[in-house]
Amino acid sequence: MVTVDVKSEHRKRSYGTETIVTVLVFFFICQDRWLLKQEQGRLTKLQVTLEEDRRSVMEQTERERGELQQLMSNFFSEHRETQTRLTAERNSLLDQQQRLRADQMSWQKRQKEEEARINKMKEETAVAKEAFQVELRSLDERIHQIRVNEVKLGETQRHLDII
Repeated sequence: MVTVDVKSEHRKRSYGTETIVTVLVFFFICQDRWLLKQEQGRLTKLQVTLEEDRRSVMEQTERERGELQQLMSNFFSEHRETQTRLTAERNSLLDQQQRLRADQMSWQKRQKEEEARINKMKEETAVAKEAFQVELRSLDERIHQIRVNEVKLGETQRHLDII
C-alpha cells in the first residue's frame, strides 16, 4: 500500500507554482528593465539631438545678431556722416546768405547812383534766395526724413531689445 502524503504533495505543487510565478515576475522585471533601458537610450539620443539643435540655433542667432549689429553700426555711421554733411551744407548756406546780404548792403551804400544796376542785383539776389529757400526746404525735408528714420530705428532697436 502506498501512502501519499497529501500535504507534502500539495506543497510540491504549490512550490512549483510559486517558482513559475517567480520566474514570470523575474522575466517581466527583466523585460521592463530592458524596455526602460531602450527608452532611456532613445531619450538620451533625443536629448543629444535637441541639445545640438539648440546649440545650432544659438550659433545662428549669434551670427544673425552680429550681422544685425554690424548693419546697425553701418547705418549709424552713415547717419552720422549724413548729419555732419548736412550740418556743413547748412553752415555753408548760412554763410552764403550772410555774404549775399553783406554784399547787397555794401552795394546799396557804395552805388546809390546806379539804381538800375542795383535793381538787377536785387533780382539776382531774389532768385538766389528763392533757390536757397528751395534748397533749404529740401534740406529741411531731408532732415525731417532722417528724424523719422531715427524714430523708426529707435522703435526697431526697442523691438530687438525686447527679442
